[in-house]
Amino acid sequence: GVSKRVRRVCHDKSLWEKINLYGKAVPSEFIEQILANGCTYLNLNYVQIKGTLSLPQKTYQLKYLNLTGLVANMKSVQKLLSCSFSIEKMSLSGLKLNKKILNLIIKNENLTVLDLSKCSDGMIFSHEWRIEYFSQLLKCDKLTELNLCHIKFMGSSQWDLVRCLVNNLPPNLEKFGFNDLFDPEVKIIVNRCKKLTKLDMFGACELTKESIAYI
Repeated sequence: GVSKRVRRVCHDKSLWEKINLYGKAVPSEFIEQILANGCTYLNLNYVQIKGTLSLPQKTYQLKYLNLTGLVANMKSVQKLLSCSFSIEKMSLSGLKLNKKILNLIIKNENLTVLDLSKCSDGMIFSHEWRIEYFSQLLKCDKLTELNLCHIKFMGSSQWDLVRCLVNNLPPNLEKFGFNDLFDPEVKIIVNRCKKLTKLDMFGACELTKESIAYI
């Protein structure tokens, strides 16, 4: 009957591997069910999660996680990031970050793509902690794409942090986004990252023809 077919669909894990909920409002229980059924690709771009996630399993199978513009409480974001450390592609664009979230990101040793553009931290971290954190993040040597455009806690007033960043970019980086750059930083990036195919400097206003020559 219909109930048997519905039950069969609900338990067919192949249908749950790739889930796109773009722009929808969904209860936290639905996200829990998606993950329990073996989801590896989860797009929560501009999704509103109603309620707080409770993920009883210690590990899930996520490989791709897009939280761009997610509307959810901080605990739910932390739960999502702590449910799997095998994520390869991750976006948290536009979210407010805390230390726990940032530390959960770098536990993903297979991370190849990371988008932190337009993120903020509420200015709660010490400058020294930020430098130490980005030093750790850039040790993810599998990174091929990194977007740090318009991060609220990096900019021209934090030049030692910016210099730490550009001097430690993973050599295998192919795509990099960061807007607070001057000619010397562009030269460092281009010389360090020989595999670079895309350099997004949207909003950078202090560059000269010298940077174009480097590129």
